[in-house]
Amino acid sequence: MKKVKGYSLIETLVALAIASLLVMGFYSFSNSLLKARESNRIAQEALTLAENRIESLLAMPDSLSAIPSGTYLTEQVTNGYTVSYRVLSGTDDAIVSDKAEELARLYTIEVKVTYGTYEKIISTKYYDYRE
Repeated sequence: MKKVKGYSLIETLVALAIASLLVMGFYSFSNSLLKARESNRIAQEALTLAENRIESLLAMPDSLSAIPSGTYLTEQVTNGYTVSYRVLSGTDDAIVSDKAEELARLYTIEVKVTYGTYEKIISTKYYDYRE
């Protein structure tokens, strides 16, 4: 009897199964990398929008006292992002320097950026010095 050289059907099926497992693993890994990249892009954009809003509020410190304290104001919707902010103001002046007994009013600026189910809140404090 002649010996036939080549692969049998079972060997071919096993090789195909192993190759398909490797391809599925690579696809799953690359898909999770793409999701993480998109999530990081959303978080970075939200942080940038929040920082820009805080900087624009701090650029006009006289307007802080005109904003109703504690109420969220929705400012803009850009590319699916919603930017809301609120200013919490202290009711009394506080001494913030021991040397000159400088008085200042403390404002807390809080900015909330949402995109779908993602939400990022950052805040900062600002002292408005009195003369």
